[in-house]
Amino acid sequence: MISQNTLKYGFIAALVNIVIAIILYMLGPSSLGSGMFGGIIFMGINLIVTIIVLSILGARIRKDEGGLITFKKMFINLLVMVAVMLVVGSLFGYLLYGVIDPEWMEQAKEMALENMYQYKDQMPEASFEDTIKRMEDGFDTSLGNTLKQLLGSFILWTIFSLILAAILKKKEPDFAE
Repeated sequence: MISQNTLKYGFIAALVNIVIAIILYMLGPSSLGSGMFGGIIFMGINLIVTIIVLSILGARIRKDEGGLITFKKMFINLLVMVAVMLVVGSLFGYLLYGVIDPEWMEQAKEMALENMYQYKDQMPEASFEDTIKRMEDGFDTSLGNTLKQLLGSFILWTIFSLILAAILKKKEPDFAE
């Protein structure tokens, strides 16, 4: 049911995400904390790159299958590819930001919170406190939080995989000439 190259493609997708994470790491913590939208812009770029990579690799899976693949088979292959990408990427992120250099993420959190306090007067108090709490949780590099984020990411990428499988599926024509 799983294409021969699906695991390899999952590792390729993971490698792309790891390269992006290394670039972010090399740019320093200020790359996430610069302005209110610094992290959002980075996440948006990462999301677009990942969607493009998964789309290209999904098309490769269809090509590997001779150009014809059912929705179910495409979805399962995409899901395996996404699972590999997320597990490898999460493991790398945990090791880098949680074990090797936890100070990096702490500095990024401090910068982001500092920037957020500039907007305190423009938001209702309850909304501001909720935003601060969610930001602090987002910078938590503990194993438990990493696993929670992994599960959340898997759910979102499963939805994307359903959509991509619907686009990339290709069945044999009902009436061959």
